[in-house]
Amino acid sequence: MRWQPRRRAEPARGIRTAATLTFVFVVTATVTRGLCTDSEGYSAIWPANAVMLVALLTLRARLALGVLGVCFVLNLVINTFSGFSLSEAFLASALNVFQATVVAFFTRRFCGGTTDLARLPRFLAFTMIALSVSAIEAGIGTELERVWLGSPVIAFAEWLQWILCDTLGLLIATPVVLALARNWEKGVQKYRVLAEPLILAASSVTLTIFAFSSSQWPFLLLLYPALVFLAFHAHGASMSIAMFCVSLCASALTAHGVGPVASLEPGSYLIRETMLQSYLFSLILTVLLVNSTIGENRRYTRRLSLMKRHLEYLATHDSLTSLINRSCFQGRLMAALERRSYGALFLIDVDYFKQINDTFGHHAGDEFLKEFSQRMAEILKGRNAAIARFGGDEFAVIIPGHFSARAIDHLCASFIRDLLLHPYRLADTEYHVTTSIGVTLFGPKDTRREAGDIMRRADIALYEAKRAGRNGYRLFPDGDMPDLLSHTGVRPADTQAVDA
Repeated sequence: MRWQPRRRAEPARGIRTAATLTFVFVVTATVTRGLCTDSEGYSAIWPANAVMLVALLTLRARLALGVLGVCFVLNLVINTFSGFSLSEAFLASALNVFQATVVAFFTRRFCGGTTDLARLPRFLAFTMIALSVSAIEAGIGTELERVWLGSPVIAFAEWLQWILCDTLGLLIATPVVLALARNWEKGVQKYRVLAEPLILAASSVTLTIFAFSSSQWPFLLLLYPALVFLAFHAHGASMSIAMFCVSLCASALTAHGVGPVASLEPGSYLIRETMLQSYLFSLILTVLLVNSTIGENRRYTRRLSLMKRHLEYLATHDSLTSLINRSCFQGRLMAALERRSYGALFLIDVDYFKQINDTFGHHAGDEFLKEFSQRMAEILKGRNAAIARFGGDEFAVIIPGHFSARAIDHLCASFIRDLLLHPYRLADTEYHVTTSIGVTLFGPKDTRREAGDIMRRADIALYEAKRAGRNGYRLFPDGDMPDLLSHTGVRPADTQAVDA
């Protein structure tokens, strides 16, 4: 049965996302422990917690808890193989789960369900949440290390390093993992989506290697303007990926004694990591804040552009039928006259429309006008016609082309046949209507006329159609048309009315 795949699509997608997040956790944790950890076991960043956080933000509760459980076990194994004692590995893994859970709770509360960290207010709120929760986690961790494990720790320095490590990990990795979890399938299907992030990642890694290739500090300062320049032009997710690559590369180089930070403090691992973290923290905040601000300006400009287009649309279109309005129609007519074009102008009026409103109500009348407009647009499809609603039940049409009286007769007959042959459904009742149509032709000889003059000719013809008993059409007489009119059966408007 066809409904079963649709019901299973969402759980299947959730399982795929959970598997992807688990794989990302293994990769980030392994890379961080293997490349970004120094000989004393310190790391400047720990981005793996962002994976558990994203699982809690994007997956259903059961799947999210499953990912947390698997990540806890994997973290325990990775830490153990990295030289941690079993107690240290268990403590670090448990505190990581604690941090991700608490940050997820407050992120949902203060950053919204969508958690779009590219938005400046949400990014600032997330930064404060990550910093605060990491401070609590670090305080608990350093105290448990001192009391439970009996490890000699430098309380403040250890606490500060722990805070910056976990805060930086969340700041640089959460936007990246969120984008990955939400857009992975789209990115695979549309490989062009990955072009900008990959180019930025390669550029950022190249800049970081260059900045850390010397022991001189000025090279580090060059990263600021270079990355800020990229932030002006890149999208939020792409810039987050770039900063993620910069942080990993800088941490790995410093952990292996390469770069100005390592050369400045070669013996004090804790101070060295704290100095690098402070540098990365200021760099990340600067670049991502610039990028978020630029993104906000772009969104604001887009909203203004959409509002402008919407206002322009409202100024030129009828809100009920979406047809152009009188002022826009007159502009189209004037443009046709200036181009010395041939064409026909039709004024169409629904006979006794007031009875529809009185009998079925104004809502039914509005629905009738919308369906009437749709039928008219369908009839004139492919004729490059301009169709307008002048208000109430009056419509106007310009059809470009050189028409004979016989062609006008055929066109008006098709109007009446296609617009009125099938009844309209009003309040569960089939209702037949009739129309009166006034027609006039224009061409190069009317160049000097105003649009209002052409409109008056059509209006006179419409008046004659109504005076003749409605449910018909009249063509305004033209100087070279009388012989043709006698063969068409079209009653022209009274010539005396024209002289008036």
